[in-house]
Amino acid sequence: MGDRKREEFLNLRREVGRVYKPRTSKSGKPLPSARYVQTKIFGERRINARDLTLFFMQFGQFVSHDLALSSVRQTAAAHLFRPSGGVAESGPLQCCTSDGSATLEPPRLPDACYPIPVPPMDPVYERYNVRCMEFVRAMTVPPDDCVLQPAVPMNVVTAHLDLSPVYDNSDTANRRLREGRRGRLAVKKFWTGEFLPLTPNSPAPCNSRNPSQDLCFMAGDVRANQNPLMTATHVLYLREHNRIAESLAVINPHWDDERIYQESRRIAIACYQHITYEEMLPLFIGLEAFQKYFQSYAYDEELCPGTYVEFTSVCFRYFHTLVHGILKIMTEERKTIKELVLSEYFNAPSIIIKKIEELLIGAVTHSSRKEDENFDREIADELFRPNRTTFGMSLPGIDIQRARDHGVPPYNDLREKCGLPRANDFGDLIDTTPYPVSDAYTSLLHISHNTELSYNQNSVNVI
Repeated sequence: MGDRKREEFLNLRREVGRVYKPRTSKSGKPLPSARYVQTKIFGERRINARDLTLFFMQFGQFVSHDLALSSVRQTAAAHLFRPSGGVAESGPLQCCTSDGSATLEPPRLPDACYPIPVPPMDPVYERYNVRCMEFVRAMTVPPDDCVLQPAVPMNVVTAHLDLSPVYDNSDTANRRLREGRRGRLAVKKFWTGEFLPLTPNSPAPCNSRNPSQDLCFMAGDVRANQNPLMTATHVLYLREHNRIAESLAVINPHWDDERIYQESRRIAIACYQHITYEEMLPLFIGLEAFQKYFQSYAYDEELCPGTYVEFTSVCFRYFHTLVHGILKIMTEERKTIKELVLSEYFNAPSIIIKKIEELLIGAVTHSSRKEDENFDREIADELFRPNRTTFGMSLPGIDIQRARDHGVPPYNDLREKCGLPRANDFGDLIDTTPYPVSDAYTSLLHISHNTELSYNQNSVNVI
C-alpha cells in the first residue's frame, strides 16, 4: 500500500472525530477496561504450536523492535541511563498509588496518564488489592501541514528494516556502539566469548536482584535486555557484524575503519532483510498471501517508508500470543538441562554469559505457543514482576490500551476500508476467523460501532 492508502487510513481516524482524547463507546461512555476485556475475551491455556519454534517468535519480536518504538511522556525526576544517547534527567510518570490500590487524583494525576482500571474480583490482582495499572500515553508528532487532525504517535526508531536494534538510529548514538578499529562493533569479552558492551552504570537500569553478579547490556535499542532470548538475538547480530568485518579487513587491508564498518553493516542488513522476507513472512502471513502481496519487494524511493499505526499498534503484536513462559536450556543433543521461568528473567539477561548457546539451541528446538486467543500467564499477569511477593503487569491489557491511545479506529470501519463488508452481528465475522464467536463479545460491546481491532490471527479479531 502506498501513500494514497496511508492518507485513507488517516482520514478514517479523522472521521472518528477525535484529535487526542481517546475514543469512547457509541453512547459516549468510556470503553470497557482493557484489563476487563482481556479477562473476558482472552484465555491463558498453554497450547504449543505444531510448526513454529520459539525462535520464530523471538525473531518476530526483534523485527518489531526494528520497526517501531513509542516514546511516552516523562517527568524530570531522576538520572536514568538511556542506551541510545546518554543520560536523561527524566523518569516515568506515576498514574497509580504506589501499591496500585487506586488512581491518583488531580492535581497529582498528570495529564498524560491513561491508567488501566482493574475491576473488582479480578482473578489475579484481587489478591493484591490492585485497582489501577500504570499506563502513560505516547508522545505525538505535529502534522506536516500544521492542520488540526488526529494525533499521530511518535515513532522514535527508523521504520526501515535496517537493524536499528544493533546500530541504533543516529550517528551520535551509533558512535557509542563502535569499537573504532577494523570496522567492528564494541564488545565486552567474557570467558565464553564476545558479548554486547555493558551500560556505564551496569547493572542499572536492568532488574538487579544480585548487583555483584547481575549485568545490563548496551545496544541500539532500549529493549535489548527485556528477556535473555532477546539479548541473545542481539548478541547473534553483534557477532555476525564483527565476523563480516574481520573477513573484509583481511580481504581489503587498504580499507579504513569507516569503509569496513559500512560495508559490513550493509551485508548484515541485506542478510537480515532476506531472512525477514523469504523465511519469516511466509510463516507469518501464510505462503498464499506472501506470494500474492510480496512477489517483488524492491526498494521504491517514491514510497513513504513509515509504518501504519494499525500495523505497529495491533497487527504486529500478534507475536505476543506466541510467547512461551518457559525458556529451555538445552544441549546439542537436545537434552533439557534447565528451564527458565520468564517472569524471573525480565530485564535480567546475565544468564546468557554462561548459557547463550544452550539457550539458542532450546529456542530453535522448543515450540512457541499456538497463535490463538490465549496468552501465557507469564506475560498476561506477571509482566516485569519485580519479585515473587508482588504483582506484575498485563501485556494483553497494555496492548489493548495502547491501541486506544494510538487512535486505532473501530474494527468495522477498518473492515470497510479494506474492502470487507461491515458486520451487523458477530456471526458476520466468520469471513476473517475460523473460531466460533463467544457470547462474551456481545455482552461487552455492540457490533455496530464499538468493536476494536485485535491481533490474534485465529481469534475473532475484535475485542
